[in-house]
Amino acid sequence: MNAIAVSCSTGLSVRSSRRVFALLTLLLATAVPTWATGWVARHNMTPEQYQTEFNTWMGQGLRLESVSGYLSGSDTLYAALWDDQPGPVQGAIHGASASDVTSQDAAQLANGFRPSWISIYPESGVLHYAVVWEQTASQRQLKVGRTYTQLQQDKSQLEAAGWYLDQLSATSISGVDYYASIWVKARFSLLQHWEARLTGAQYQSAFNTWTAQGYRLVNVFGSTVGTETRYAALWRKMASEEWWSYNGMSAENYQTETENAYYQGYRPTFVTGFTVNGHEVFNALWVKNGGWSGECLKIINDGISKYQSDYQTPGVSLAIVRKGRLVYARGFGYADKDTGENAGPLHRFRIASISKPLTATAILKLTERGNIFALDDKVFGSGAVLGTTYGNGNYSAWEKEISVRNLLTHTTGWLNEGPMWDNGYGANHTAIMNWALDSNNPTYKPGTHYQYMNLDFHTLGRIIEKYSGQSYESYVKSAVLAPCGITQMELGDQYRNQRKNREVVYYDVNGGDPYGEISPKRMDANGGWIATAIDMCAFLRRVDNDAFPSDILNQNSRSEMRNYALAGGGYGLGWFPSGNAEGHNGCMTGTSSFMIHRNTGTSYAVLANKRTGCSWELKEAVDLIVSQLEAKNHWPEYDLFPVPSSSYLNWISPIFSINLATSGFDLGLVEKLAPYADPDHDGLPNAAEAYFGTDPSKPNRGSQIRATLDGDEVVFRWGRNKTATGVDAKILFSTDLTAWNVNARVPITVVAPPRLGSTVETVEVRMPHNAKAGLFMKLEFVTQ
Repeated sequence: MNAIAVSCSTGLSVRSSRRVFALLTLLLATAVPTWATGWVARHNMTPEQYQTEFNTWMGQGLRLESVSGYLSGSDTLYAALWDDQPGPVQGAIHGASASDVTSQDAAQLANGFRPSWISIYPESGVLHYAVVWEQTASQRQLKVGRTYTQLQQDKSQLEAAGWYLDQLSATSISGVDYYASIWVKARFSLLQHWEARLTGAQYQSAFNTWTAQGYRLVNVFGSTVGTETRYAALWRKMASEEWWSYNGMSAENYQTETENAYYQGYRPTFVTGFTVNGHEVFNALWVKNGGWSGECLKIINDGISKYQSDYQTPGVSLAIVRKGRLVYARGFGYADKDTGENAGPLHRFRIASISKPLTATAILKLTERGNIFALDDKVFGSGAVLGTTYGNGNYSAWEKEISVRNLLTHTTGWLNEGPMWDNGYGANHTAIMNWALDSNNPTYKPGTHYQYMNLDFHTLGRIIEKYSGQSYESYVKSAVLAPCGITQMELGDQYRNQRKNREVVYYDVNGGDPYGEISPKRMDANGGWIATAIDMCAFLRRVDNDAFPSDILNQNSRSEMRNYALAGGGYGLGWFPSGNAEGHNGCMTGTSSFMIHRNTGTSYAVLANKRTGCSWELKEAVDLIVSQLEAKNHWPEYDLFPVPSSSYLNWISPIFSINLATSGFDLGLVEKLAPYADPDHDGLPNAAEAYFGTDPSKPNRGSQIRATLDGDEVVFRWGRNKTATGVDAKILFSTDLTAWNVNARVPITVVAPPRLGSTVETVEVRMPHNAKAGLFMKLEFVTQ
């Protein structure tokens, strides 16, 4: 078993390094619940960037859990981790020589601070250090610049005198290994094991041995001894949440595994970096942070692994939603097996025909405007939806009978769509439509025969363009995706060297070229989008016909979408039923995809970079996984969907001094910035603070109306004059803090009578509310 840590790091630009010496001590704010520990991790930071990040996150009340220096070429870079776990006051230094460390350690000791973390690394051919001190009464001592022989001497002398190793760091200069360590005076028996200079195979063997005996990895550093990569590691027997660790990751895979961990409800506890053959690599460890137990994760991992093995599929991405909340997302296998790039939850895949529900939703959004066109309006001919824009105008009687609804339900009577698969047409949508009308007369009377046809949805794309006044892609982005909080979906390009940022590589089932006949821009409205599985779930939960969260289509449109009786094949408007579920599949060379919403309240999207059948085998594998998870019925409590409201983001950004417009929500800090979070612990969640205009970073005890969470209910409580009569309250819901929709009326309950000499009584309104689903609510008072 390998062990890996994940961090929410961003690849920061590399500038020439400059030694920075700084010391900062800050009090830590009270931590959020243990299941919701907020954290931030960064890597590939220059010294200046690390100092900025240090100031930012320590200023937000987070603690520095680990920092590691390493080389990239001739530049010194840093990887670091902050979280909001409780702990004593801290101080830190980086870019320090051995003499700097010694003098600072003496100064800190005089103030009651002792070392808690150390990293040794080379800079300009000289050993340097990053050290963290914290206020503690325990006896500790530093050892810096130790050779392997000296390290072994320290072990013999200090352990015999009742000291135990607390932290161990390693590095190398010109193939010679050096070590730095922190030793703590033992007050009780401690079960632990540590070794240095381990080869990769020896480290793996030791890892397996000690973890099998219930020991947890405390840290692991890498170095180069001669020409070989070696590891120095420490294991300790301790009470711990479930965890895993990986070592020797590339920077790219470290980023991906950070995301994999975050979206499984796990957080990192340390990250260390070092250099192998001129390339920076990382070791890390993650622990449970509100996610599923290992038993549930094993159900998912085993199920996807079996599918990948059975169908030789390099990469898969899966996202799972429970009652509107994103509870899990992960990538499996490879985004690019040639380079060894791991697949993660933020990798984008071609979604093929899952594009059709997007197109159908866009059409329904247009019909909701009124006075544009209706579903039963004819498409071709004088006065029709598309008029005589395409073809020679000499339409047959059956061509003139094709309606918008026929296109949506695949009942046009067309049986041929040749140009959709002909690269000679490029992305010339007009030429395709001309062919369809001049050389492809319907074989059946429209509305009498179901035949799944990509050409039908290609035509719908042209209707969208005409009546929106925008390109098909632009309108879907603004009218469908943006309201769902989806910002990074786009149409793909055809060839491998044209892949978009973080788009996977595709593979053909027979080892051929998966890029030969598929042009996503030609397929736009019927199969051209690339997306993450999280994106598809974010869309799905806003058209799933469930009451919460609110849908982006009105009730009539949602009913029309699910009128499965209209098409002989049981196809609705870009949607089809499947047992106790509904959704859509997608498949093309190099792609399998499925998006499903079950009537049990569970939804999922799964994407793969190789075609298997037409994705039904993929659905079968995930259905089995989800059924087992539903039988367990142990769902995480969080919601990992980002907050879609631009109004909310605009409000919270200056409050927390974070530029969300450029950085977006930082992985791990959702627990601090999300609408249900309460960073000042005054019982008023961020969403309520936004509505009442109070400060979420400072307790508010004097609000006229208090909003608190009580189990599955949100409680609004305030004082009113007892003589008031006939007062009722409406619950209003919003996704953007601007437009508010009425939900229901609820009674006002008296919870405390007036005090002596007063006529003001305390009243409250309670309402069921899943506070972690990303919507906002308020009350509107009505006098009857």
